[in-house]
Amino acid sequence: MKKILLCLFSILIFTQTSCEDEPIAISNISTADAITVNSDLYNQFEDITEADGITCIDFIYNFTLYIFDENLEFIDAVILENDEQFSAVLGGLSEGQSISVSYPITSMLSNGEIFEVTNNDQLKAAIDVCFLEEQLEDCQNVIVQEESCFWSVATSSGSDNLFVGGIFDVANDGTVAFYHETEAYFGTWIVYYIEDELHLNINLTDQDGVADYWNFDWQILAFADEQISLINDTNQINLTRNCDRACEAIFTACEDAINSESASFSLQDYIACIAPRDSENSPVHFSFYETEADAQNNMNMISPTDYMNIVNPQTIFARVENILTGELVEVLSFTIATEDCDQG
Repeated sequence: MKKILLCLFSILIFTQTSCEDEPIAISNISTADAITVNSDLYNQFEDITEADGITCIDFIYNFTLYIFDENLEFIDAVILENDEQFSAVLGGLSEGQSISVSYPITSMLSNGEIFEVTNNDQLKAAIDVCFLEEQLEDCQNVIVQEESCFWSVATSSGSDNLFVGGIFDVANDGTVAFYHETEAYFGTWIVYYIEDELHLNINLTDQDGVADYWNFDWQILAFADEQISLINDTNQINLTRNCDRACEAIFTACEDAINSESASFSLQDYIACIAPRDSENSPVHFSFYETEADAQNNMNMISPTDYMNIVNPQTIFARVENILTGELVEVLSFTIATEDCDQG
């Protein structure tokens, strides 16, 4: 993102080298660009000067700020030296009061390009662009989770959601994998703005079903570290952050009884760890078997949700089929094992 440095070179009524008791020429101060307390531009100034506010714009100090009362009568002129002082001044003004800076404002981009802002509208437009870019970057940072985390489909409204419990695994390059029960779908996940609305475009490779439900331009109603809310013309979806996935070399489950070395395994929960990951891949279906021969021949399939191991540890074989063609893609294997989870 471009970092915009706003260099405010005010036409000073007095300078720091003048005598403190020298009178201020009030008649030279214009109220045409007065910015009222709690207006949009005023609140954006507060965001820029706060420590955790907008960071893609910096004010370069020193510059002079003029303060007016509710009748636009001049009150004071303050030479600002840093964000903390500016923030304190803004926070100390009352409803109805206004502030003003002297234009033109010389602005500098991070690449050294210099341009001038000559009025409040241009200044607000520059800040708006910065804010949208920063919000977009913040959203991208929230959406792309660390390796052990993903977004889980929680609730919806407007129609029945058959995909509650499904998970989206979003990568830095804008690709996404969607895992639901025994199936995996691949595609793209792109965040962008339409005017001032934040949107998410989901595009999963599928002929029907999943594509019919998810392949839309969704508006992002809200996003935070723990939840994203999406809406389109038909549905509203909440995605919640989930970090329960543990992609280990051996998948474990708690023994059903002490020293039994047996447990119930939900084998489909491991698909997100073993599925091939490529946005150009066709969607795939997983089925599970106790032997490689059974997997190759599609015989003696075992339960994907409640399988009791027969030895400990045990190798499980997964048959991966192309959902669109029904063809065998590959046979994968992984290991399951029980562990003693008794805390007594």
